[in-house]
Amino acid sequence: MALRMSPTKGVTLRRIPAGCPGAGIGVLRVHYDADASMTPERIAALRAKYASEARWMQEMEIDPWATEGELMYGEYKPDAVDCDPFDVSNPSEWSVWMGCDPHMRTPHGFLWEAFSQSGDSVVCGELWPSEQYSVREYAQVINWIESDSHVKPHSFGWSNGHHLRTIKRIMDTHGSAANSDEGGDFFEAYRKHGLSFYPALKSQQSLAAARDAIGERMLPSPAMTTNGEMMIPLSRVFKTCVELRNEYANVRYPSGVVERPGQEKPKTYRKHLIDARHYIWTARPSFVRPAMGGLFDEFVPVYSSVGY
Repeated sequence: MALRMSPTKGVTLRRIPAGCPGAGIGVLRVHYDADASMTPERIAALRAKYASEARWMQEMEIDPWATEGELMYGEYKPDAVDCDPFDVSNPSEWSVWMGCDPHMRTPHGFLWEAFSQSGDSVVCGELWPSEQYSVREYAQVINWIESDSHVKPHSFGWSNGHHLRTIKRIMDTHGSAANSDEGGDFFEAYRKHGLSFYPALKSQQSLAAARDAIGERMLPSPAMTTNGEMMIPLSRVFKTCVELRNEYANVRYPSGVVERPGQEKPKTYRKHLIDARHYIWTARPSFVRPAMGGLFDEFVPVYSSVGY
């Protein structure tokens, strides 16, 4: 049956060319021009919320190639996002989550992010070794980092002498498919050493939502301080997290035409800690009030009848 439609502003109909999968299928392209409520003032206000021209072109102007060669995190502005380390070890004020990106042949990447009662967050630590180690050795280092030792790695110097309680650990689902040096998968291997990880929700939609949520929180927003109202990002990064900051400054989307959607993933620079942070955000992290009667080592709901 033929598709027919009257000319409408902002709406075009095209067919998939012959010789391509789905040849002849009609594809309706609806631009915001089709919405009479999209006044120039409203368009300008929406455009001002985008961190980069490429994001606007991709999402609002329907340009699928707009992000070619663009930074994955164009929202990252070191002067605004980076901050000096401070103590986030008090579980009554901050909830610490951890993400893990495991590999068979390259080092495992670990990242810690703290979430406050007021809704802001800060990446407070990272572990990106220069070489591969065993799961047992990684676990020993993590236990050392989270202990009350007075001497810790540089990126955790702010927590010297303070116990760091991580309420939930999230790992790439690849960890269940790969064999560790100890036999079994990485989830099982870390569990043997007292570290329980939950699998990340690793669909393209979940990871894209995580990227967008983090990117949006990097943009300055109004905040009341002792110096009055200031524009400060809801999500910040300790300056001691050198590898993550380096990834933010270098990871770009590839250029050129891709053969399949999966190739649109950023591949131009290592991004193990960016991935680890994405895994945390697929779990919808937030501040979790400590359980009554004491602190906890595992994720404990305040109300058992409420899903988390």
